[in-house]
Amino acid sequence: AIFLANVAGTSAGDPMMRFNIDNVGAWTIGVDNSDSDKFKISGLSAVLGTNDRLVIDTSGNIGINTTSPTAKLDVAGSTRVQGQLLGADGSAGTPALSFNADADTGIFRATANQLGFSTAGSERFRIDASGKIGIGTATPADDFVVDKPSSGGGAGGFIRVSNKIGGAGSTVGINFATFSPEHHATVSSDTTAQIRAIDQSNFAGRLDIRVKGLNSAG
Repeated sequence: AIFLANVAGTSAGDPMMRFNIDNVGAWTIGVDNSDSDKFKISGLSAVLGTNDRLVIDTSGNIGINTTSPTAKLDVAGSTRVQGQLLGADGSAGTPALSFNADADTGIFRATANQLGFSTAGSERFRIDASGKIGIGTATPADDFVVDKPSSGGGAGGFIRVSNKIGGAGSTVGINFATFSPEHHATVSSDTTAQIRAIDQSNFAGRLDIRVKGLNSAG
């Protein structure tokens, strides 16, 4: 059997169905003749075009909470996915996960089991299949690698750790640790020492270069 809702031309109203609950409201489904013939489902509304919850335009784009979808699925508002969200691999120039106002910045699948992160259409860092991180290189040989490209000139390849609080007792540094046996080596800078490398477990191999007073110890 076929249910046909028909109107006589473009100015004859909307072909639609209405599901009504007295003293509660109605849901309306049909074609909005006055809005480019979009198929609509409107909630708690006796007419199409008011409280539109789902819209399908004539090109097949679907809009949820928007009446003007610009993609195959256009959702205006938060989205919850219960399960995997599968997408294309993307690339540095067109990352699979990007932003509406910045389409060449985001995350992409660089190759099997590797993630690439790009800004302005260029890859900036990568995480490989073993968890190694490379900045400026797609093939990090160690757990964390910063590699200045051979072209482009200028400074690069540095890691900066800073403490902007300042004042007496302010320190900043990097701690290196091994376990069984436990040893900690710290390279740090404070208000009295510019470079300090100390094995904190027994102070062996201590290096302390001071600026104030031009002291040095080794």
